Amino acid sequence: MLAVTSRGYLSKLYTGLVSDSLATAYNEANAAIPSQDQLGNDETSFKNNGKRNWVWCISSALLTVFHIATRRSRKVLEELVGEDLEGYLNELRLLFSQLLLRSELRY
Repeated sequence: MLAVTSRGYLSKLYTGLVSDSLATAYNEANAAIPSQDQLGNDETSFKNNGKRNWVWCISSALLTVFHIATRRSRKVLEELVGEDLEGYLNELRLLFSQLLLRSELRY
């Protein structure tokens, strides 16, 4: 017998399972963020049941961490990066804009 299952049901069924299985690796990567020499960050919004959420991405040469938050504020970034950041933090859109500007200035 073939059972038809919706994507929403499958998503709810496996979200907890996947989250639980990745928790240790996520926590280790998150704890390593402040010790990175250079970090890039960006965020983008999406709607979930009509409510706006944000996916934050923090990346370095060694790791990438994605974080979902209900707000887009400096506080979220500070929570992710921590107070003890030892390196540099680049905002990816600003960095991309600077690279485009430099490229245009050369030609």
